[in-house]
Amino acid sequence: MDLEGYVLYQVVKGSINKINVRDIIALNTSAYKGLLRIFSRQSINIEEAEWIAEINDSLHLILPNPYIYCNIEPTFMLRIIELKKAIEGMSFVEDIKENIFVEIKDNYAEWNNGVFKLIVEDGKGFLEKENTSYWDISLSINTLSQIISGFISITQAFDLGLIEVNKKNYT
Repeated sequence: MDLEGYVLYQVVKGSINKINVRDIIALNTSAYKGLLRIFSRQSINIEEAEWIAEINDSLHLILPNPYIYCNIEPTFMLRIIELKKAIEGMSFVEDIKENIFVEIKDNYAEWNNGVFKLIVEDGKGFLEKENTSYWDISLSINTLSQIISGFISITQAFDLGLIEVNKKNYT
């Protein structure tokens, strides 16, 4: 039998016993319903369940009594793990041909930290780590993640002071 999903949760005992779901992934509806049955088996001891689900989660359509409290709070987290793969997997505007030195600051993944030469041509980006302190622009991996995801534009990031331009290179 192949694994079709998993659930990561914690039972919190207190004045109200509740389940905090950290993550639930199912490859199909049958697996999703099976994972939900784990919680129904504990319903004698549990009064409340809480988790942050995707906006399009179908829980309310599956429950026999769909009158549940639902609070929608926009949130997500994105983290670039491998900078080179992230950049080289992107599409760029076809008619741009540019070489730029980008300093990336990543406090948690040393391999993403440093100065990189970004070469853009024919709609593709190539990234090479450089052994130099020279850079044209500097930003954190968090800011780059937000730009790549479309959460903020490059202009917004610059206006917010999240991108630094090395003005010495352009005078």
